[in-house]
Amino acid sequence: MAKLALALILAALATPALADPSKAIPDKGPLPSYLGRGMEFSGRVVHVGDGDSLCVAKGWSLDTWIEVRLADFCAPELREPGGEAAKSSSQA
Repeated sequence: MAKLALALILAALATPALADPSKAIPDKGPLPSYLGRGMEFSGRVVHVGDGDSLCVAKGWSLDTWIEVRLADFCAPELREPGGEAAKSSSQA
């Protein structure tokens, strides 16, 4: 658990604060086949956006980053009151 927390903190520090740095899911067009309904994927967390969103990398380049939004989880957006605290607590 401590290693995961450290990895999240380091990833957040090393990543520029972009609204959506993930590139694996296109803005338009079909999803990649490995992200279809019912499919599972795994990778390392490389960016924590706020309390309920993060990016998981399937490789080393930005085009492999997948944005994950946690369902049924209510956290303020980064620029809303409490947003920075939500981001900080998601890295603990």
